[in-house]
Amino acid sequence: MLFYIQQPFHLELPKLEGTWHILATNFPMWLKGNRTQPTLNYSSTTHKGQKVLLDQVKFLKNGKPKTITGYDYFEDTSHTKFTWQGKGLLSLFKSRWHIALMSKNHEWAVIIFQKTLFTPAGIDIISKSPDLDARLLNKIIDLIVRKGWLKDSTDLPILSQSE
Repeated sequence: MLFYIQQPFHLELPKLEGTWHILATNFPMWLKGNRTQPTLNYSSTTHKGQKVLLDQVKFLKNGKPKTITGYDYFEDTSHTKFTWQGKGLLSLFKSRWHIALMSKNHEWAVIIFQKTLFTPAGIDIISKSPDLDARLLNKIIDLIVRKGWLKDSTDLPILSQSE
């Protein structure tokens, strides 16, 4: 049985901070094969006088470490809805995303991001552990399909966490 919370809920920031491994996704950047082992790395900070999450997406590109850095601005006080804005040259780019589901123990979550001018809408299953039980991962995917967020479980490929 899956024990999870779904929108609307309030999330205390320490539950979101840290490293999250992207285990399943339909985001094309992670499906091409040359970018592997993606993680989302969140930490609280202040940017331009506003409390935000520093958002560092870390991955290997052709075996070499890469990072995309931005800031997540809170859209409301629940700490579950965000607008990402890139840092530096990427500051021209924004993306809206939210946490749709989260396990009650805050060990895994489902995030949904909206379409932008340059990227399609999509879904990620993220976990504090790179080794989430395969049966649990498949149950989460089935739940996403039952909720109507995807047509079929094959629409959300599971990523390999090894290089």
